[in-house]
Amino acid sequence: MSTSELYLDESSSSVESECESSGDIDDYELEVEEFDVGSASASNEASGKSWEDNTVAAATAVFPYSDEPIADIEWIEEYEREKESEKLHVEALKQRLDGTIAVSQWCKCGNCDTALLQNVYECQCCQEIPRCVDNLQSEDVLQDTGTPPSCVTHHPGFRVNCLEKWSLRMSASKYRTKICRRRYRQSGSEES
Repeated sequence: MSTSELYLDESSSSVESECESSGDIDDYELEVEEFDVGSASASNEASGKSWEDNTVAAATAVFPYSDEPIADIEWIEEYEREKESEKLHVEALKQRLDGTIAVSQWCKCGNCDTALLQNVYECQCCQEIPRCVDNLQSEDVLQDTGTPPSCVTHHPGFRVNCLEKWSLRMSASKYRTKICRRRYRQSGSEES
C-alpha cells in the first residue's frame, strides 16, 4: 500500500465529516500526490540524509502565509455584504453615466454634469464623498469662506490646485503610471 492510499484510508472519513459539518465547502476535492517511500529513501541515502530527517525538516519548515489568520464566518459574511454593496453602487453609477438616472436626481451641489465624464467612478456628487464633505467643512475653509461651500468647485483651493496650468504640471508626475505613462487623458488644450 502506498503512502497516498494509506493517507486516504485513514483520513478520508475525518475529511468528509469536517466538510459535512462545516457546510462551507461543497465542491472541494482533496488532491494527494503519489509518493514512493522506497525511491525517496534511495535518493536520500545517496545524498546522505535519511527519510526521517526529511520528514522532520518538512514538518518544521516555514511556509509563506502559514501564520496568517483564517477568515471566520462573520468576516466572510461582512466581506460578501461589502462586495454586494459595491456592486450595487457601481450599477447605480453606470446608470448615472448612461443617463438612465437624471443628474437632478443625484446631484446635491447643483454643479454636476455628465457631459465630459469618462468612467463610472466620476459620476458622483462631491456631497456624496465623505472626505470631500469633511474638507468643505474644515476649519481652514470656514476661516476663508465663513460658511461651508456647497460644492468642491467653490472650495478656496480648488482653482489654485485643480485649474491652474502650472500647478497641474507640477503634480502630473503623481498621476503617471508604468503601463501607459498617463492615468488621465487630455480632453482639451491647456489654453482653454
